[in-house]
Amino acid sequence: MRRIEQTAFLALFVGGLVLCFYLPPNVQGYVCPLIQDSIRVEDQQNSSYRHERKSEQIGERTYHNANYTDQQPGKGGPLQAIFCGEMKFTDLALIFFTYCLVLVGWFTLRSNERNTESLERAYVFPGYSSLRFRNNRAFFTLVMTNTGRMPGIIKEVGYAFLERERLPRWRWQCDWNWEKIPYDWVIPADTRRDIRPVKSAANHHIFVMYIRYRDMFSRKTHTSWIGMYFRQNDVPNPDNRAGGDTWNRWD
Repeated sequence: MRRIEQTAFLALFVGGLVLCFYLPPNVQGYVCPLIQDSIRVEDQQNSSYRHERKSEQIGERTYHNANYTDQQPGKGGPLQAIFCGEMKFTDLALIFFTYCLVLVGWFTLRSNERNTESLERAYVFPGYSSLRFRNNRAFFTLVMTNTGRMPGIIKEVGYAFLERERLPRWRWQCDWNWEKIPYDWVIPADTRRDIRPVKSAANHHIFVMYIRYRDMFSRKTHTSWIGMYFRQNDVPNPDNRAGGDTWNRWD
């Protein structure tokens, strides 16, 4: 499971323990007196009402026989049955076990759904052709590759050439204008396509690019990023990555 789901599972598990084993015994001492007082007041009102009715009909003797308190089973409703009944540890354990089954089943379904999606969805990555340098400028073609099992709908491609030493630590800190290419067409599975030929300005040899696309299997929108240093006579390799994992990742 992902870290967020692991945290959520642990929180729900601990919450179930509290609700099943800690809360009922502690709430019982507070709720039961209130319920019993409510029943007692109701019974007194009913007895008073019966007294008045029977006194009118058959006299004072019937009144004394009718002036009693009868707490019928279940008169306090569901709260009395839940909190004021005899709670056994085995009953609470059975409730907690059922809760755990539901919890595990739900997270299992989520995990299976996520695994199926990760296997069947589209994975579209940005890239570029072989580099050519002339007058300290880089020439190449932007490309995209879908390595997944499903087609992806390309929504937008953005790129930029930068004259700077390094990229910002976070993507939201970018302070440049993107060259954007709007798209709305489908790239099939296991397909590589050229986007457009481009060239950098002189000494603008940090290159950043992203592709935003929608997966046709899950109908979710994803983004892939790439950041590279372009140096003449360099062969692209992991050491040429600009911005580290922040600018070279996908979701």
